[in-house]
Amino acid sequence: MMHEVRYNPEGAVWKYTYAEGSGSGRVFFQSPQRYWSKQRASLVLRQVNSTDENKVWINTDPSLVVRCDESSSFPTPADAHGLILCGGQARSLSPSRGQVTHHRGERIWVEHSVDPECGPNGLIPVISLDTLEHFEIPHRNICFMPQVTRFDASGRQYYGTPVGAARNRPSAEPQHRSQRQPQRSQAYIEWPASKPQLALFQWHPCRSDTSEDTDPSRHGLQLLESVEERRHLFQSNWAVISQDLRVPTPPIEEDDVSDPIAELAREIDVEGIERLRSSMLRQARADAANFTVRRRGFGM
Repeated sequence: MMHEVRYNPEGAVWKYTYAEGSGSGRVFFQSPQRYWSKQRASLVLRQVNSTDENKVWINTDPSLVVRCDESSSFPTPADAHGLILCGGQARSLSPSRGQVTHHRGERIWVEHSVDPECGPNGLIPVISLDTLEHFEIPHRNICFMPQVTRFDASGRQYYGTPVGAARNRPSAEPQHRSQRQPQRSQAYIEWPASKPQLALFQWHPCRSDTSEDTDPSRHGLQLLESVEERRHLFQSNWAVISQDLRVPTPPIEEDDVSDPIAELAREIDVEGIERLRSSMLRQARADAANFTVRRRGFGM
């Protein structure tokens, strides 16, 4: 059986910091660009610490940041937020472009203007680490790289990826509603462990706001520190979502209408076809070998 190429969810990045001010040498950024792009007049940045950690944006001020590793000729690997599952056309968010072409396996960061309230089929802004294009795409068409995990009160496991910088939001807890106290929260793309195709936005309070809360069912987010574990989970999720996209489930509301093409697709025995194909190839090779022997026997 032929297997699809294993896409790499890591990209090569360079380390930057503010050129001057209190953040210089203290606040750091990653960029897929080694140098400022004169052609694009911009530099893609992702903040990796401080208050705006995980903020991704396009910087248009060449004097804002400087490389931390000017003497180094080699980048460092960093996880993408996710990889695009479906190639196609998308609306560009760059003023000078109308449409851009994106490809299956393209690595992206979610740009900071993302609206976590956009709904399950909403479009989200992304920046490609491979092409530096800025465009919007349905978040259903992205396989996200897991960074954290948690268990709910029923013991169900979830994985998630933080996207965008933390924000002050009204607390969702009943005891806080009457006080109307804003709470620093982080947006995540989150999914059940066995169903990555059901990824949705979810808010979780930042750790500093929950330091006195010991309830692990709500705030027990644990970092997935093992690179190998993250890669393994990603490859499994990629296979599941890819299969889900190839064989769509008929709409629930159309109870009395059957889709014959979809029904046929679900009934196809893919493994059976592969076994038949392998058997036919083996038989063809055997026939070719017998024919060669017969030719030699006749002195041909």
